[in-house]
Amino acid sequence: MLTNFEVEREILNAIALADNDILRLIYADWLEDQGDARSEFVRVQVELSELGKFGDPRLLYPLQKREAELWVHLRSLREHFHGLGVSNFHFRSGILEGITVQGQEFLKHSKTIFRDAPAIIELDLIGGSTLFREISQLSEIQQIRSLRVGGRLEAEHIQQLNKLIVNSNINRLCFSHFWAENSPLLIQEIGPTLISLSIDVSTLSSNSRFTSGLALPLLNSLQINGSKMGSKAMIHLLDSINPNSLLELDIQRGKFSDEVGLLIIQKFHQLQQLAVNEECDPALLDHAPLLKSLESLKLVCSSGTQRHALFKLPFEKLRYLEIKASQAVTEDEFNNLIRADFIPHLYTLHINGGRIPQQRFDRMCDALTQIPGWEIGSKRKFVTDSGARLF
Repeated sequence: MLTNFEVEREILNAIALADNDILRLIYADWLEDQGDARSEFVRVQVELSELGKFGDPRLLYPLQKREAELWVHLRSLREHFHGLGVSNFHFRSGILEGITVQGQEFLKHSKTIFRDAPAIIELDLIGGSTLFREISQLSEIQQIRSLRVGGRLEAEHIQQLNKLIVNSNINRLCFSHFWAENSPLLIQEIGPTLISLSIDVSTLSSNSRFTSGLALPLLNSLQINGSKMGSKAMIHLLDSINPNSLLELDIQRGKFSDEVGLLIIQKFHQLQQLAVNEECDPALLDHAPLLKSLESLKLVCSSGTQRHALFKLPFEKLRYLEIKASQAVTEDEFNNLIRADFIPHLYTLHINGGRIPQQRFDRMCDALTQIPGWEIGSKRKFVTDSGARLF
């Protein structure tokens, strides 16, 4: 007869293979039968997953509050994995799926980690660049789908990382902090299988090799942080992506010219999340098909003219808007801006641009409560450099 420990491992193994919320709820029922308080945590996270990131805040807020309260029931689990060198955790729909761990600790404890958390598919390695060869030989690495590595990668590290990825099931890759000169060769080789890519090219002296001959047909999420990636390279990179697959685009420090902006607008009609941390003209979005698909938008709009153009756009599904400005929005401008047609459907309005007096912030909040959907109790959020208000 199986012990409770063995039954739990069997259920988690099944979840790892099927990734099915029905199985997760069966797991919650089993936990409840054992008197385990984690059962509610699983159910709450499943509900949050079904609502999505931009779901109705009146439904999301109480669930998120309860999720935070239930975190205490995971203390023993967290302490157990802390003892195995794990420094951070990622739960999805109630199941531990991601960990952050030092490379040496992962090599030492990998069998125990995967035995006790068999649904792990995300691995964030700290200081593991010299250990790729050893890590690639672990049988457990075949379970990993998402890999994040930090630190500068030398040529030998790239070769070893290439072998690790090619011989595994990894399709989400994140390079943080630094970018080796020959890393582009790795991306070219594994590009056809990637569905998510996050890169830092700020230390790259020449990026022509990065975009030459690149193919990313399955990519649905791309984040770029690189002050040295010029418009030409950016355009080549975007040209390598299937227009029907990309859903999330985040350009933190790339060169965002009008040419790049036009390409994004004309090509990616299904884009749901767009973030550009450079000055750009919202007028480029006028009549763009992605106005029908965007749920989240982050832009730098320093001038009042730009902000006025932004708030005239007919977004259909926008739920989160963040505007970065060089100076605070005036009260009169704000009162005009919130009359935009999409404001009643917006769940979060975030305006950065310097601190404003508390009394002005309060008046802005009062003005928002006059907008349909923003009444007190709506759980919508207004954020500025001076503070935040949950309605």
